Amino acid sequence: MPVTAAADRMFKGAAARLESTLAADVPHDVKEYPAGAHSFLNDADNAPRLLRPLIRVAGIGPEPESAADAWHRIEAFFGEQFADS
Repeated sequence: MPVTAAADRMFKGAAARLESTLAADVPHDVKEYPAGAHSFLNDADNAPRLLRPLIRVAGIGPEPESAADAWHRIEAFFGEQFADS
């Protein structure tokens, strides 16, 4: 259940490449979040206090709306995959 952030420069275009690579018979749910950047799934800023202003300017950090949807999708995906385990 990969989720990616469109604004994360390190993974630009990763969702589309992954989606095209996965076989049709492999269960997957790939979504790219346009508003998300690196660390968008975090609940809070996790950088050292002195670096937080720089991190915010770089657009890195939590994005609560995307994160809420992503966590819901992640939990649902794994719930379906391991329901019989």
